[in-house]
Amino acid sequence: MTLEQQILARGIPMRISLTQAQETIAAALMPLRVPFESLGLDEAFGRFLGEDVQIAHALPPFAASAMDGYALRHADLAIGSDLHCIGESRAGSAFCGPMQALDCVRISTGAPIPAAFDTIVMQENVERDGTRIRVLVSPPLGANVRRAGDECAAGTRLLKRGDRLTARKLALAATAGKARVRVHVSPRVAILSTGDELAMPGSSLQAAQIFESNSVMLQAMVRTAGALPIPVAAVGDTPDALLSSLSQMSAVADLIITTGGASVGDHDHLPELLLREGAMHFWKVQIKPGMRAIFGEIHGTPVLALPGNPVSAYVTFLKLALPAIRALQGLPPPLPQRWRGRLAQPLQKAHVRVEYRRAGHYFDATGQLWIEPIGTPDSHRIHALTQSSVLVPMPAGSVDWATGTVVDVEPIEEWLG
Repeated sequence: MTLEQQILARGIPMRISLTQAQETIAAALMPLRVPFESLGLDEAFGRFLGEDVQIAHALPPFAASAMDGYALRHADLAIGSDLHCIGESRAGSAFCGPMQALDCVRISTGAPIPAAFDTIVMQENVERDGTRIRVLVSPPLGANVRRAGDECAAGTRLLKRGDRLTARKLALAATAGKARVRVHVSPRVAILSTGDELAMPGSSLQAAQIFESNSVMLQAMVRTAGALPIPVAAVGDTPDALLSSLSQMSAVADLIITTGGASVGDHDHLPELLLREGAMHFWKVQIKPGMRAIFGEIHGTPVLALPGNPVSAYVTFLKLALPAIRALQGLPPPLPQRWRGRLAQPLQKAHVRVEYRRAGHYFDATGQLWIEPIGTPDSHRIHALTQSSVLVPMPAGSVDWATGTVVDVEPIEEWLG
């Protein structure tokens, strides 16, 4: 029996849709989700929240000045423009003395506004002589006042479980008074490149060899996805070497990602190894590039086999490995950000698979977003990938889009949202 016949005989799904593949991965990995840990904010950058973050107080917690100037009663300006400065309210130290009509206080940006006052006049719009203040330009009622709770009320949820902790979100957690946050433990993801043709960067390139580039690309993508990459030296095209590496990785990793060796060639040993030594959950996905992806397990550890061509590895990481890493953290697949633009060139395809074409983008003088397909759809063209800024999803079935067609695109560097 051929390999495909063996797979079909065992009832293993083949040539499934991208949606089916993502659902299969989520169903298998969600029960294996990693635990949580508590980290200080200075350690939590890039991690995924395991809890909602609420703020116990209103934001801002008190009425504060938005400008350096003078706090006053707006009604006093109807009596006269000369006021008496009786003190100062500054950031961290509120003025608490007695106040009368035609009184005002010097105030700095962010300082609490005494309860009797309702308006701030900017210091550029006053003349001061000792304690006498003359208002040169009368502000409207409530000018330059940040009211208590203007941004949010006490009890508001600022961050939700599953949010990736960016610099801005860490600042928001600190604003809520959080010194530590509960986050998902980073899944450990082993990355293995396969192929006799691979030479490591820094070595001498021999005849019929190419430098191995997938692992460094995937390590960076794994880190960005909130996981911990475990790099493994590239392994040659022998079943024993591949099985040995997979067995070693299964003892230390939550997920194994391989590139190469997943097709039907004489030196593609991974499908047969998974059938014999582990399990296979699906083989081949209706996606281009990357059709020959495999999802299975070895010694109980999930294995996601991506194609060896770098563009295929990149795209299938986004569409399969990224959802897998999120599932290990109990999170749903990310919703890709979408832009809409017009094609600067026609695009066609005749096959049944969903396809992701590489493209650049630019805006014309009217602000119209234009999408410029780059190069050919060949999946070995890593240089074309680095020149691309967006992926153009082309739906299943034949597509014939003329120049000017409005299409959705996915910005490449925004895939974490």
